[in-house]
Amino acid sequence: MTLSAAISAVVERFEGAEGTGGGFVAKAGIRVCPEELFDLASELAAAGFSRFEMVTAVDHSDHLELIYLLAPEKYLMAPDEHLTAPEKDLSAPEEYLSVQEELPASLVIRCELPVCGASSRDLPESDVPAIQPHVASLASIWPAADPQEREIFDLFGVVFDGHPNLKRIFLPEDFEGHPLRKDFESPNLIRRPDFI
Repeated sequence: MTLSAAISAVVERFEGAEGTGGGFVAKAGIRVCPEELFDLASELAAAGFSRFEMVTAVDHSDHLELIYLLAPEKYLMAPDEHLTAPEKDLSAPEEYLSVQEELPASLVIRCELPVCGASSRDLPESDVPAIQPHVASLASIWPAADPQEREIFDLFGVVFDGHPNLKRIFLPEDFEGHPLRKDFESPNLIRRPDFI
C-alpha cells in the first residue's frame, strides 16, 4: 500500500477529517476536528507515521489552528541517503527536483480550535467571551510532543487534556495571559500600526 493510500484509508474512517494538500513542507495534509485528533493520530502512528517532527499554533483571531508535522517510519532509516548520492548533480535544477521527489513523504495535520463563543459573532469584539481551547494531548503517542505542547500551552493557552506535565515551560507560573495570542493585553506591549 502506498503512503497516500494509507492516509486515505485512515481519513475515510473519520467523519470530521478531510484530506488536503500539505503545502510547502509536506506532500499530504489532513484537516481534523479536535474531538477526533487523538484517534486519528493513533491510527496514523499505527500506519507507520512514527516520527513526530513538530507541532505549532497559529492565532487567526476567531480560532487557533494547531499544525502537526509527521514523517513515516522509513524516514528514520537513512535521512541523508538521497542527498549524498554521488550520481546526483545537485547544482542542476532538474537533478535537485528529482531528489526532492525521492524524499520520503511527510504529513501535515491541521486542527482548528474555537477561542470565542459561536453565538458571539454579532457582539462587539470587546464583549466576545474568550474560550480556553482544549484538545487531547498526543504525548502518549509521540513523546516528542510533550515539550512542544507545553510551549503552546504557555504561549497560546491551549489546554492539552491528558498531558503528563502540563505547566508553563518559558514563563513564570504566576504570569497572566498567553503572549502569542492576538487578544493578549499588557501595559508593556507596544502595538504595531495596522498598516504594517
